[in-house]
Amino acid sequence: MIEYGPQTKEVIWSEIRVRVAQVNPELVGIIDKIAPDESLTLFLLSYPYGSEILKNGVLHVADKSGLLLGIDDDRLSPHLAKSLAYNNRSNPLSVVLSNCVELSLATPAYNFPIYNNIQSGTVFGTGFMFLHDYSDQPILTWSLTAGVRGIFMLSKIADARQHQRLIKTLNIQGNKPDTLSDHWDIFRQVTDAYAHESLWITELLCFSEKWLNLILYDLKFIELKCYLLNKSFISSEFWRNKYFWDMIFGLTTLQGCKNTPPRIMPFLKQLFFTMGGCFYGFAPTLDETLAPISLIQQAYHDIYELEYEPIIMAPTVLDIASCKTVYYSLNYPVCLEFVDRGRLPGSNSKLLDELEHHFLKYKKQLAQNQLKIQNTRIYQSLSQVKVEFLHADLHDSEKIIASFSQYQGKYGKLFPINSGFLRGYVRFSLET
Repeated sequence: MIEYGPQTKEVIWSEIRVRVAQVNPELVGIIDKIAPDESLTLFLLSYPYGSEILKNGVLHVADKSGLLLGIDDDRLSPHLAKSLAYNNRSNPLSVVLSNCVELSLATPAYNFPIYNNIQSGTVFGTGFMFLHDYSDQPILTWSLTAGVRGIFMLSKIADARQHQRLIKTLNIQGNKPDTLSDHWDIFRQVTDAYAHESLWITELLCFSEKWLNLILYDLKFIELKCYLLNKSFISSEFWRNKYFWDMIFGLTTLQGCKNTPPRIMPFLKQLFFTMGGCFYGFAPTLDETLAPISLIQQAYHDIYELEYEPIIMAPTVLDIASCKTVYYSLNYPVCLEFVDRGRLPGSNSKLLDELEHHFLKYKKQLAQNQLKIQNTRIYQSLSQVKVEFLHADLHDSEKIIASFSQYQGKYGKLFPINSGFLRGYVRFSLET
């Protein structure tokens, strides 16, 4: 049985290779050729849902009692700290063995998304391999969480009486969530209350500093080094080219969209990035690898006594193989650029109308392909993705409910038409 709670265990390759082969056989094939001896240890780190693996950019691991401590904490063994603190005390080179993690840039006022769902089998933490004597990458206050942080209940869950019943029954603490981004904190407390039932954990296999030095400088490890560099290069595809897309949108503005208000440009670009599958929107999920979804739904159905279907939304990329419909809401505006909300129209309905008007202008202009973007996902999405601008207060409720028709509820309750998410949102669906 898997033990619940943070854990840290030092292992050798022969002990863990079968686990790795289940999620990344290619990596196992490469490391098996190296045949690492027992001096090359790795660290298996386990975290319950919602644990902050990186907090303010610092790696947190469990001590012998299961307490999560910063890697620079004197209470941890010097051997553990030296083995894993080599990446400026941030996350070491790692592979996800179970469930997923989410990376974001956390600030007091904003959670800036970077990678929303690093899935099992994924190798991450390779960026430092490109660094030389200098780096233009600052040491930021990265947040890395066990499971997806950006999930929320589509329905409102801020009723004081019902929330009080939930926290009293489960013996947890926390104010009622007033915004969608507040949902995550109460969800992880609900999960902790059911620790004996859920056993939901994220597991990371981390390479020690000794591995790092050999990967960088020993020719015996050259195939592994090339593999890691290739994975890093592929995963940074969008980020490496975002500069060019900023130029493309700037040139498109000059070519045929000069009247576009600069204040809405961050939103417009985000809509195209979402439509092209370059960045995520949100979609209903039952995927237990993202979070203990069914457990959270059950708590809100049985204890909170939610009137509506407990639909949980999660960050999701539009993709023909895995998800053909995603949503973007002005009440949960994921944006790669900071937006001064004070300069925007006073209501979401006005902002939605403005965005739709200018989105169609940019779409028409980009479709002319004057800038030779025909090989990109964004260009291809212009003809492959249907885009609808919707608002629960302005459109018939049947149309709003129909826009979520691909989700089949498990409790047979009413659709949460009262959701703030639906008061100004965009639906992206792949044409079939």
